[in-house]
Amino acid sequence: MDAVVESRREALKAETPNRRRLVGRVLMLAGVAAVIVGGTYFWLQGGRYVSTDDALVDANKLMVSTDVSGIVTDVAVKEGQRVHKGDVLFRLDPKPFQIALDAAQSKMAESALTIKSMEQDYQRMLSDIQAQRAQV
Repeated sequence: MDAVVESRREALKAETPNRRRLVGRVLMLAGVAAVIVGGTYFWLQGGRYVSTDDALVDANKLMVSTDVSGIVTDVAVKEGQRVHKGDVLFRLDPKPFQIALDAAQSKMAESALTIKSMEQDYQRMLSDIQAQRAQV
């Protein structure tokens, strides 16, 4: 009986390295297959197709500003909308500009009245000069 048990132990010892090699090869092939599957997944999902999940689009962007400052009352475009040259993007509140225009026009009218008054003073002075010459 001891001989049978001893032969069985030797058979298991001889079988164990083969089993270890087999398990090692299977694990190595499984690891390589996992890397290939993972790499293929990331390659397919990683930028070949346009996605807007994060609401960002790789496109030309530029800053929009005006030559004058003012309060924006209306925005005529939506985010991400394609625009062309000459399109109205936004409208500014016209009230401050109208106030400034009215003030400039009143100042211009005041200046015109001042000039007219000065011209009349000049004409009066010329007539005074003529009167003084006549007396001399």
